Amino acid sequence: AKVKTYESEPSFVYAGGAQKWQCTEVMMESINSSHMNGTILSPDKDYFSKILKRGKIKLKSTNSEGVVQELKGAHFSFVLRESNLINQVACPTKLIEAMTYGCLPVLENTDLGDFKDLGYQYISLANFKDNKLPSSIEFEKAILKNKLIIDSLFEHYKITTDHIFSSFKETTTATNSQLEEIHKFLLLERARVLQKLVLSKRILAPREIYRFLRFLVKKYLG
Repeated sequence: AKVKTYESEPSFVYAGGAQKWQCTEVMMESINSSHMNGTILSPDKDYFSKILKRGKIKLKSTNSEGVVQELKGAHFSFVLRESNLINQVACPTKLIEAMTYGCLPVLENTDLGDFKDLGYQYISLANFKDNKLPSSIEFEKAILKNKLIIDSLFEHYKITTDHIFSSFKETTTATNSQLEEIHKFLLLERARVLQKLVLSKRILAPREIYRFLRFLVKKYLG
């Protein structure tokens, strides 16, 4: 796939609501101070229209497919979270989406899940506000690094589910035909998870995958 570059003027996107936990007040302060073009995708258009103080910003609502298209065309995506214990073990879907579709996350709190330890790349909210953007080469390197991190997490998820299912087969009383049905359902569910990019440390945990398999056995064995 073609690497996203600064061939055109860089732009940002925000996809989400106006909830306090999304830190929209500080985000809008930064957007109003910046000169960058961008798009705000939100069902709360009235809220954002009242505090938006400059032009060159599109404000609209869309579905999940529309969000993906906007992310593919933008360079930066806001993923603002407060610094607390919950967010240290969380994994926002917005962060996964940004990294997957070549947007550099705009962050204030960088302690989100395991991503800091994995070396993920981002731009600070302060630098975005002051227009201290990475060069074109730095941007390309950053989004490639993030894509490699996402690919490795997805591959780890696939390997983990396969390993846990193999172990589960050795301890269950389900018949071979029932196990085949369970495995088919597991693969479909795994594909759905990866497609929707709903990835978290809990989903990756062997304990949670084992519980899911137990649920499938109960579903098929009654």
